[in-house]
Amino acid sequence: MWCAHEDWEGVSRELTAIAGFERHAFAWVAATGSTNDDLKPVWLEGDGPPRLLVAGHQTRGRGRLGRAWYDEPRRSLLFSFCWEWPLALLEECVLNPALLAGLAVHAAVQRLGASEVTLKWPNDVMSGRRKLAGILVETAPRGESLRGIIGIGINVQPFAAPRSISEGTGGAGRMPVSLHELGMEGLSGPQVLTAVLIAWGALVGRWMDHALLEEARRAGRDFFGIPHALRLPDGTEMRGIPLDLVPPGGKLLFQAESGERLLVTGAHSLERLD
Repeated sequence: MWCAHEDWEGVSRELTAIAGFERHAFAWVAATGSTNDDLKPVWLEGDGPPRLLVAGHQTRGRGRLGRAWYDEPRRSLLFSFCWEWPLALLEECVLNPALLAGLAVHAAVQRLGASEVTLKWPNDVMSGRRKLAGILVETAPRGESLRGIIGIGINVQPFAAPRSISEGTGGAGRMPVSLHELGMEGLSGPQVLTAVLIAWGALVGRWMDHALLEEARRAGRDFFGIPHALRLPDGTEMRGIPLDLVPPGGKLLFQAESGERLLVTGAHSLERLD
């Protein structure tokens, strides 16, 4: 079974060599409710040191808008880590933290061999119309800074998600996809984790670099220009085409069938129509 305890014994030492993670305390647990929830009392509500937590299974995993994230024990890479940004910097960032995390996962799994994966706004990593990975970022202000917990789930081995769950994680009743199904059977948990952390450290160091927009556009090659059904948080529904990303934050420029163009900062759902 993938993601056994012994796989993680050397991770603490490796963190000291990854940019931005030198001070992170590492822990692995066989199972927990939610890795994000476990870090909240320490980081968002307390004054503890930054941490990185990996779980073999989550019983209350969730994604955006409270949607359930389903996994089977030791078949997914499930982890959360703490981060902190100056508030003034966030006001000018090219991509928001969730979109940047999605780009980091996309870059990492591509470098590991999954060349066909793409990035779907706001932060899902896809293979075709099936979801490989999702991100949940939760934040709280702290003086002149913003503290955040970046939660990431990557499907590693195939599993049979219930249909009701796949509608939330895979979209429109489609099942999720795993790294193994993409031909990446030989990877260990620490290998995938390390690749993601290295990618995150490299990207977050370029927070103000407008070249990130072009990288995100290329990563979204199966998203931009393709008809989608958009449902906004207030319940408004429309059909149209995602056109581009707009800084600061990587807002979505969406053109409705009526010809109206709007900047979208959040969506309840966004599904392909073809």
